[in-house]
Amino acid sequence: MILAALLILILSFIAEMFLPWWSIATVAFAVGFVKTATGWKSFWAGFLGVGFLWWMTSGTIHIRTDGILTSKVAEMLTLPLPILVILITGLIGGLVGGLAASSGFHFRAIVKR
Repeated sequence: MILAALLILILSFIAEMFLPWWSIATVAFAVGFVKTATGWKSFWAGFLGVGFLWWMTSGTIHIRTDGILTSKVAEMLTLPLPILVILITGLIGGLVGGLAASSGFHFRAIVKR
């Protein structure tokens, strides 16, 4: 599971440099199809890989802008703390990655029949 999560993290990072945000789903789907052993392990690999990537990316943006961008977004979303924007971003990315990786695993199970 750790290897799959690292693979998803690295490939998603590369894909997001050149492709739209949803390319993380195709990467997680492909890794879930090829690398994972169970549905839950594939979900957690995708969740951890993409969630950590998005959490680190949003944290980096927060640091580089001295918190101005996350404060403005938190204000727009009526959140009490700007750090919640970073946490929610990681959660959303993690859910997308986890569901995509799990879908890849289950698609492999269907294809094998």
